[in-house]
Amino acid sequence: MIKDKCYIYGSIHLLLPHLENVLDKVDVVLLEGFSTKNWRELVKKDPVTIVAILGMLLLLGGQKIILSLARIYYKAFHGFQFKGDMEYVKELAKERGKVFEIADSNFHDIYAVKKSIFVEIFKRVLNFNLFLVILPFVAIIFVSLLFIIIFIANGNFSWEHFIKIFLLEFQIVIESVIMLRSPTRLVVISFGVVNFLLLIASGNLFLDRTNDLRDSKVVERATELVNSGKTVLIVRGKMHVKGIVRELEKRGIYCKEIN
Repeated sequence: MIKDKCYIYGSIHLLLPHLENVLDKVDVVLLEGFSTKNWRELVKKDPVTIVAILGMLLLLGGQKIILSLARIYYKAFHGFQFKGDMEYVKELAKERGKVFEIADSNFHDIYAVKKSIFVEIFKRVLNFNLFLVILPFVAIIFVSLLFIIIFIANGNFSWEHFIKIFLLEFQIVIESVIMLRSPTRLVVISFGVVNFLLLIASGNLFLDRTNDLRDSKVVERATELVNSGKTVLIVRGKMHVKGIVRELEKRGIYCKEIN
């Protein structure tokens, strides 16, 4: 087992990392940074990828908004211009004369290895939307059957009366959709909100299902560097740490966690 050649820091992205001491011990710093470049090319190649990509972009956009709020806090209370944990470590590494690299993945790499996750996310969102579209018609059938049961129970059932009620219900739904009456505007807005939330959920699912692929990038690079005699510092989101340490141990490298 190779020791004292690898260190890893589990970062909480809104907090300032404290790595001043360990930086003096390392040669190379490996940073996290998922790349979203050229995502439009992937969508053109395979439109199915659009749902997962938009979900991921929404998540990253949300992180930027939260980071902007954190930046205001650090500036107001600490007089410090906080650009994010990875940017901070990058600048610190530059000041110490250390080499730094982004060891992460991108949409194209993930698509090449795990296309199935894009397809799965697309199908989930599509199926849910189909359910939402079909739901009003299912409601019509349910209400109509309820009327039949009530009329039969009261001994007043008439097919002519039932057909009139059924057609009236159907007409109300169709006309509301076509004319976009007030109640339907609310439905359209609700439909949009639901899909917005679905995209965010899709982004989270995409992150969860691709963590192993993203982590494999930094594991491979760290292994190369350590085997070449370099000492490495890995800076990654805290949830990535255990998996990376475990994979490096399989390759005979002990990576010490820095708190």
